[in-house]
Amino acid sequence: MRFRQLSIVLATCLVLSGCASNRLAQFRSFSQAGAAYVKASDVFLDQAGVAAVRGDSALLLKSRADLDEEQRRTAILTKNELLGKRLVILRQIKAHGRLLRDYFDVIGEMADSKAPESLGIAAKGVYESLAKLSPVLKSATIGGSSVSGAIPPVVSMVVGSLKVNALEKELQERSALIERELALQEAALSVLAHELQTDLEIELNVQNARDVIGPYVSGSDVPQGWSAKRVEVLSAVVASQTAGAASQAANRLRLSFQKLVANQLGNDSLSSLIGDINVILDLAEQINGTRRQ
Repeated sequence: MRFRQLSIVLATCLVLSGCASNRLAQFRSFSQAGAAYVKASDVFLDQAGVAAVRGDSALLLKSRADLDEEQRRTAILTKNELLGKRLVILRQIKAHGRLLRDYFDVIGEMADSKAPESLGIAAKGVYESLAKLSPVLKSATIGGSSVSGAIPPVVSMVVGSLKVNALEKELQERSALIERELALQEAALSVLAHELQTDLEIELNVQNARDVIGPYVSGSDVPQGWSAKRVEVLSAVVASQTAGAASQAANRLRLSFQKLVANQLGNDSLSSLIGDINVILDLAEQINGTRRQ
C-alpha cells in the first residue's frame, strides 16, 4: 500500500495557500496541515500496533522450545495482557489526535469574517472532550516510560492581533490549553517511538537470522532471491532508526501552532511541517513492508 501520494497533493495545496499575505489564510493552511498530520499519524499508529504484536510474537516463538506447556500458557497470557494495554494506549493517542484535528478544523472555519458565532461553542466543546481524555493519556506508561515524564515544559503563548474577533477571542481563551494538548500528543509519540524501534529491531533480528544469516552459513546452496532478501532486511533495519519521525512531526506541529498564534509563522515552517508528515508516511510504509506472510 502506498501512503505518500495524498501527502504530496496536500503539500502542494498548503504551500500555495501559504503564499497569501492574509494572516487568516495561514490559519486555514495550518488547519489542513493539522488534518494531514492526524491522517499520517493514524497510519503510523496502526502500523506501530502491528509491529508490537509481530515483535512480541517473534520473542514468544524464539523461547517456546525452552518452556513446558504450563509455562507457555503463562507466557502467552501475560504477553497478551500487556499487548492489549499497549493497543488501548494507541487507540487513545489516535482519539486524542482526532480531537486536535477537529479543533483545527474549527479554527480554520473561524478564519473567515462571515464565520458564525456557533463556532466558538464548537471549539469549546472539542476542547472539553480533549480535557476529559488527557488525564488518561498522561497517566499512561509505554514500555518502561511514562507519557507524563516526556511532556515538554510549559511555554508562554502570545496572541497576535487578528481581524476576526471570534478567532482572536478563541485563541486568547484556549491557545495555551491547546498548546498543552499538542505537548501531550508529542510526549505520547516520543515514548512510543522508543518502543517501536525496539519492536522493529526484535522482528528484524529474527528475520536477519532466519532469512539472511541462516541460509548463508548452512551447508545447503544459498536459496534463489537471497541477495534481494538481504537488501530488504538491511534496508528495514535502517528504516527502524527513524522511528522518532512521528514525535518530530508532533513537535513541529506544536511549534508551528505557537508561531501561528503569535503571528510569526512563515511559509518555510508550513513546508517543513509537511516534510515531517511525509516522513511519517514513509516510515509507516517501511514498517508495513517488514511484514511476512
